[in-house]
This record gives sequence, structure tokens and C-alpha cells, in this order.
Amino acid sequence: MLWGCFSSAGTGKLVRIEGKMDGAKYREIIEENLMQSAKDLRLGRRFIFQQDNDPKHTARATKEWFGLKNVNVLKWPSQSPDLNPIENLWQDLKIAVHRRSPSNLTELHLFCQEEWTNLSISRCAKLVETYPKRLAAFNGKPGDLIVINRLAYHHWAIYIGENEVVHLDPEGGDSSSSLELLSFRGEVKRQKLTDLVANDSYQVKNLLDQRYRARDHYVIVKEASSMVGRQLSYNDDTYNSQHFARDLRYGEAESRQVRRAACPAWAGLAAARAATNDFSDRRLLYRSLKRLSK
Repeated sequence: MLWGCFSSAGTGKLVRIEGKMDGAKYREIIEENLMQSAKDLRLGRRFIFQQDNDPKHTARATKEWFGLKNVNVLKWPSQSPDLNPIENLWQDLKIAVHRRSPSNLTELHLFCQEEWTNLSISRCAKLVETYPKRLAAFNGKPGDLIVINRLAYHHWAIYIGENEVVHLDPEGGDSSSSLELLSFRGEVKRQKLTDLVANDSYQVKNLLDQRYRARDHYVIVKEASSMVGRQLSYNDDTYNSQHFARDLRYGEAESRQVRRAACPAWAGLAAARAATNDFSDRRLLYRSLKRLSK
């Protein structure tokens, strides 16, 4: 387990956590590393510190420590999605360390330290710069549809609260046939929204609310959670991540009506979409390129 911090001026300390992480350990870490990081990054005395509402972070003794050190802590609403931009840096770090294939814990720790210091100042500054915009843009509630704007397609998920989503991952299942271009199996996954989004933009988009009544949010969340781990038949045109999420929000019967109404328009779409950036999911693009290269 690691603790780290950063600002628009770059990365601060990165600490390997030994033993059980409790309130006392957390206060020991920030005592030894937070103020020094602020000094190294030249933040001055009036910097604002952001953390989530973990009980270790909000304990009375921890609050007293912040008060004694005159640290301004950003108020973080309860039951709010954790959109702390450091989540993006953790993902960057994970990718960079994985590429180096550490063979033991010593190498893992060493590579983490090296790659953490290699994270660019421009990357850190960009995350801080876009933070207010991303906070204002997300107003999701449990049961909402989330659309993620990938480079060449849109991926959809159901928001279930606490910064978590359930989605149908086309990369998670087994291919049903090497001869089939569009059909294979995807896996239903539960992930942190920030992990799934990574560096892409996203928004709430309950696209059929004007036509159909959404089911109660607790029904949506319960059903979505119960499906995690399942492998489902996946087809880029007839059952992709959007269909999966839409079925959960509106109910399978209503969503199926929409699919039937749209079928004539989809008949020749598979080939035409290769010239656009509106792919519903990535597998069609990858497989089309693979087929063309043969």
C-alpha cells in the first residue's frame, strides 16, 4: 500500500505503508511527509489539502493535527464520488511499473519510487487545472447512465453510487468464434468510475428519459450488482455496453422496443461506421483492422 501527494508543481512524497493502516499510522505519515512535500513543491503556508472521508482522515485526532498545523482541508461531502485527480496518477504509476515487470517486492517498491518521480509536472498541472471542471460536470445519481468518450467509440456504464459503476466489458469475455466479426462474450464488471474513465471525458446521459420511465434507483443498483461476474453474449450492433446499461435503467422490455425500432437503420451500419468515430465499442474497430490486414 502506498501514500502519495501531488500539486500542480509536481509529485510530492511517496511512502510505502508497512503494517496496518489506522488513524495513528495515517497521522504519522502526514506528520512526516505532508508538510515537507508542501515545502518541496513551494506551495507556501496557505495550500489546501484534499482527502476523502475515510474514518482515518476524519477522526478527531486527525482534525486536531490539521488544526495545529494550520492546514486548510477541503470539505468533502459524504456519499460523494471520489474524483480526486490523484486517482489518475495512481493509474499512470500502475501502468509505468507494470511495463518494467518487477520480479519481487524490493523491485516493485524501487520502480514505484522511480516512476513516481518521473511523472511530469505538466501532467500534474493539467489534472489540477481540469479538476474544477470535472467536479462541476459530474452530478450523477445511482441508476444514471454514464457515457465515456473513448478515442474511437463510446462506452456506457450504470452508476451505482460511491464512485462505482457496473458495465459490460467487451474485453473481459471469451470470443465465441474466430470467424465471427461482431459477436463474442463480454464480462459484467464493477469498477471505480475514476479507474474506468482514466483520462477520458464522460457525462451523465439518460438518453431515453423523455420516452420511458426509469426504474427505481434501488432496483437498478440491486440488479446491476447481482450481475457482476457474468459473461453475456456481446454484439457490437445488437447488444453492446449501451444496450446493457439501458436495459438496467429502463427495463429489458422497453429497451428491446427501442432496438427493434432502430434495426432497419442498423442493417448496413457495420461497414459504414468504419469511416466514423462513433463506434459503440472497441472490438469492432480492432477486429475490422485485423481483418483488413490479412
